[in-house]
Amino acid sequence: MHINRLVAAAAASMFGVALLVTASPANAHPTTDRAASTDPFARFSLTAAQARTLQGQIDEQLVAAPGGKQISQNEVAYDGGHTIMTFAIPGQTGTPTSSKQAAPAADGNTKGCPYGDLIKWTCVYEFANWNENTNGRRLQFDNCGGRDFNTYNFRDKTSSWVNTTRWKVHVSNFTTTGSLVLLWEEQPNSLSAQVTAANDNKADYLDIRC
Repeated sequence: MHINRLVAAAAASMFGVALLVTASPANAHPTTDRAASTDPFARFSLTAAQARTLQGQIDEQLVAAPGGKQISQNEVAYDGGHTIMTFAIPGQTGTPTSSKQAAPAADGNTKGCPYGDLIKWTCVYEFANWNENTNGRRLQFDNCGGRDFNTYNFRDKTSSWVNTTRWKVHVSNFTTTGSLVLLWEEQPNSLSAQVTAANDNKADYLDIRC
C-alpha cells in the first residue's frame, strides 16, 4: 500500500508538471509580440493600406537610388549606414525620429535630426518646416566630406535643414557646366525652417567641412 501510494503520488506529480508545461505558453506573450519588440520593421502600427503605401515609397527609392538597404519600416541606409533616408509615417503628423538601427548612438533629436555625444548629424528636408504635416523625406549624414544628392535621388529637393554637428556645412548647386555654386553655409548647431526662395529646391551637393 505504501509503495502504491508513492507511485500514485509520483504519477500525480508528473501529471501536474505536464499540465504546467502545457499551460505555460498560453500565459506567455505570443511569439509575434516578442518579435515585434525587436523587429525594426514593426515600429509603427499601420493599416494594411498605409503599410503598402510606405513600402511602395521605399521600393521606389531603392530603384531610383540603387545601393541602399532598408533597415526599418521607414528608413533606407546608404554608405554603410552613414547616410539615411527617412520617410514620413502614414497617418502621423510631424517629422519621424530615427530608429536605433539608423542612429544607435543618438541621445535625442532636433526636428527629427539625431544628435549624441559620440555622433552628430546634418539633415536636409524635402519640405519647409522640417516636413511637419507633410509626406516628405529626410536625408541625413553623420560623417565628414562631400555628398552628391543625386546618389540618393534628392537633387533639387531641399527646403529646410538642421545641423547638429560642431562643423560648418556647405550646401551647393551644380551649374550647367558642372561647377559648384554655394547656396548657403550652415553654422554648427543651427537650423532653418525655410531656405530662401532663390535657393529653394536647388541643393545638389552637401559638404560637412570637418
